Amino acid sequence: MATRYLQFFNAATDVWKHTLDVTQDSLKETGEDTNGMNVLDLASGPGEPGVTIAKNYSDSKVTITDGAEAMLNLADDRIADANLKGRVRTQQMELHDFTPVKGLQFDLATAQFALMFTPDFGACLNEITSVLRPNGVMVGTVWEQFDVLVLLRQTMMEVLGKDPPPPPINPLSLKDIDYVDPELEKAGFRPLSRHNETERCDFNLGDVTESDEPYMACLIPVTPTLQAMKDEGKHDDPMGAALHALKNAAESNGHIRDGHFHVEGTYRYFAVQHTQ
Repeated sequence: MATRYLQFFNAATDVWKHTLDVTQDSLKETGEDTNGMNVLDLASGPGEPGVTIAKNYSDSKVTITDGAEAMLNLADDRIADANLKGRVRTQQMELHDFTPVKGLQFDLATAQFALMFTPDFGACLNEITSVLRPNGVMVGTVWEQFDVLVLLRQTMMEVLGKDPPPPPINPLSLKDIDYVDPELEKAGFRPLSRHNETERCDFNLGDVTESDEPYMACLIPVTPTLQAMKDEGKHDDPMGAALHALKNAAESNGHIRDGHFHVEGTYRYFAVQHTQ
């Protein structure tokens, strides 16, 4: 599944570039010295935006974290390919427990499409501030809208024959500014000028005329559920049924363009400085 996730990841180059731009502006705005900057990249998957930041701040040190070892293995490959091994390292770590990096101090924390997946946002922010130095900066993104969620709901409705249960953790859980901003303030953050800026993205997951892999990448969030249905004897071929349903949903909703599977979304930046 980590390898399939690369279909999304490799289609997100423009997102990483935009995040770098927001990060650079935020660091300039605070006037903080970026020489020898120590960066913590949270739930980084295969290593972004950490690798991009390391490339653009040539004397920075970056710790790339994720809860999944398979993701960190992919990040290690990308770090090696970029000749960054001396300055960039990976660390397995969950968003609710920063024990592996406790005692360290970071100048910048990044969290691209990450903080929506922590079960306790306030507690996660407290973990971040425990390792982010006073006046340090945090930049990241959260989803406001994402086509994948609509497609998966339609897919699972067809497979289950009824409304699917809500996901254990909602990818849109932080779309509400009126919830997020007070939590950030409570944790000791102040907004910077590009805070709450929004962007649209288009993920081209690939050619579906030759392979089902673009569809399989889209099915990653429900793959454990489909496998459990098969293991428990609730469906003879839940993955096959889901693949068929997703193809129909993608076609009927206009996501197949020139033989390629496209999904779009709107994401929002948080760009803040730690003041406590």
